[in-house]
This record gives sequence, structure tokens and C-alpha cells, in this order.
Amino acid sequence: MSRQIPSRPNLEHLKKQAKDLLAELRQQQHDAQLADAQFRLAREYGFASWAALKTHVRKQGLSGTWRADVSRSMFPPEAERRGVVLRVAVNGDEVVITDVTEDEPRRHHALTLVADGRVRQEEFGYAMTARWSPSGSLEAEVTRNGAPEGRVHYTVTADGEGLMLEHHRAGDTTGAARVAMFDRVRDPSVSDHSRTTDESEEPRGRSGLAAVRAPGRPSPRGDGPE
Repeated sequence: MSRQIPSRPNLEHLKKQAKDLLAELRQQQHDAQLADAQFRLAREYGFASWAALKTHVRKQGLSGTWRADVSRSMFPPEAERRGVVLRVAVNGDEVVITDVTEDEPRRHHALTLVADGRVRQEEFGYAMTARWSPSGSLEAEVTRNGAPEGRVHYTVTADGEGLMLEHHRAGDTTGAARVAMFDRVRDPSVSDHSRTTDESEEPRGRSGLAAVRAPGRPSPRGDGPE
């Protein structure tokens, strides 16, 4: 039996499918375990393992539109970040993130990350490295003249409805990450203005430094938020 994975798969739904499949397997094999059902389900979806299926789901789950939830964030964002919406498109290892401030709908920034683990040189001595973690989270790190500047993790929650950005600043002796939470936006009309191009849009690639400077709007110089 083969299955067609949906365009926006949900990990919680897949876990339920695995449990349902386990019940079927135990009718034929009484000592079947959940891991057996997970492996069989992954194979039916065309993946070599349950871990590979989960990683694919988490990558695809990053795609979509996300609105910042200030009330659930662990640090007070700057005033200019209120009303921030992120639109994320994932195509293989290429991730395009469009950052829109709803209070200024015509001002937005496009950021392109290539999550293949390769170091990419930017302006002013900066370099960017992005990769997928084993769990499917997106990680990005920036250095300047070879010295660490910071890193950020983009992690989708298991139910696919939340996005957590963990921002670690180099040299922070507390070791604590600044965390921003985003909620998935299901209404396709939300943030359609982010598709409008005008003189306020940052060119793709120049904003790459922003991924680790701050979870909100990037600075093309890597100096933090504008």
C-alpha cells in the first residue's frame, strides 16, 4: 500500500495514523510495537524511516504565513516589531522569508537562506551558514571576520500551528536565548501586501545577516534592526 503525503503534512496527524496502523498490525502480529507501525507508515509514504518522514514534515511545516504573538514571547520586542508577519516558502534547501510590518504594509524585506551547511560570504566581512537540524528545524549562524555573531533556530511546533524563533547572541554570558512565538495564519488574504514590490523592499540575499541578528526586521548591514 502506498500513500500520498499532503502538501502541508501534520505530524500529530501522522502520529495518530501510526497508532491506528499499530492496532491493525496487532490483529496479525500480537507483539507488534509502535516503532513497527511508524516504520511501515513511513515506507508507505515513500521514506526510508520514521525519522526521515518527521524531518520532511517539519521542513514543509515551516512554509506558510505566521503572525508574531507578543503575549507568548519571552522577551519584549521592539515597538517596530509589533504586527510583524512572516511569509515563508520552502523549496528543497532554499527558504525564502518575507518579513512584513502590518503597520507599514508597503515596507517589507525578503531573506533567502540556502540550508545546505555551506558558508556564504556577505557584505562587510559577514558570512552566513544555514542548515536543517536532524529534527527538521532551520538553523542559521552568522560570523563577522571569522568571529561568531549569533545564531537563530526556526522550529515549528508538533501540531504545526506555532513557530518558535530562538535567537542566541554571541557573547551573551547568560546563555539564554531570546524567544519569539508566531502563530500560523490560515486566512490567505492576510499579508497579501507582502507580495507588492516597491522601493522599500530589500533585495534578496542582502538581508541574510538578519536571520541571526534578530527574529524581526533585518538590517542589510547586519547591525540589528533598523
